Amino acid sequence: MMAAMRSRPAALVLLALTATASPQDAVETAPAAPPLPELSAAFAAARDHVLPEPDELAWRSIGWRPRFGAAMLEADAAGRPVLLWAMNGHPLGCT
Repeated sequence: MMAAMRSRPAALVLLALTATASPQDAVETAPAAPPLPELSAAFAAARDHVLPEPDELAWRSIGWRPRFGAAMLEADAAGRPVLLWAMNGHPLGCT
C-alpha cells in the first residue's frame, strides 16, 4: 500500500508534463504529405494499369443463358450449338 502511495506523485508529475506538451510539437515532427496533384497522378496511373482493356471484356457481349433448358430450346430453334460448362469442386482447384 505504501509503494502505491509513493508512485502516485510521480504519476501526477508525468501526467502534468504530458498535458503541457503542445499539439504543435507533434505537427512539426510529422513528415510532409506529398502534394495532391502528384498523389492523383499516381492513383490514376495505378487505376489505369489495373482496369481491363475493352477487348478483355468481350465475353460480356456473349448471350449467356443461366438456364440450360431454355438455352437448349433457343439453340434448337436457331440451329446453333450449346456450350455446357460443368465442373465439380473448387474453381481454383483448391479441393
